[in-house]
Amino acid sequence: MKYFTSLLLTVIVTTLFYTSATAQKRKANKETIEWHYEAECVEIGLQGTKMIKIWSYSTKQDIAALQAKKNAVHAVIFKGFAGNRKAGCPAQSPMTRNSNLEQEQAAYFKEFFSDHGKYMKYVNLATGEGSQSKDVIKIKRKGKKDLYKVGVTVVIMYSQLRKDLEKDDIIQSLNRF
Repeated sequence: MKYFTSLLLTVIVTTLFYTSATAQKRKANKETIEWHYEAECVEIGLQGTKMIKIWSYSTKQDIAALQAKKNAVHAVIFKGFAGNRKAGCPAQSPMTRNSNLEQEQAAYFKEFFSDHGKYMKYVNLATGEGSQSKDVIKIKRKGKKDLYKVGVTVVIMYSQLRKDLEKDDIIQSLNRF
């Protein structure tokens, strides 16, 4: 009986933990679908890379930080990012000029941006001197839950991302004549 009680307790705790983690992931994905973020250049990275700070918004800090990588890759492909004169870092236009690309290639991008999707191979959190894990700004909203603006510095493997999107016929090659 003691074994059965212990086993039952373990199953219940595991189920609650899994349910909580799944609910958090669903909330994060729901907020990502809205693509609510800002992106700015931090500094010039190594050849073929871009170092950017991505500011994600959520009612929970950890969800905003969790979505930073996904938002950063989305910004590079569809929106571009602001420059930073102090760092000598120019603004960057999006990889595509087709404003309907995300809808036209919806199946591709749904899989691409899925949890642990292909986008993950093109982005890493920045580490080293001067890079902070995250910056948090609390935004008070009257009559609503507080909103957090969370800034995370990431490195985008820009050249590889572009090359792979061209190879998959998602964006046009720059070498096209």
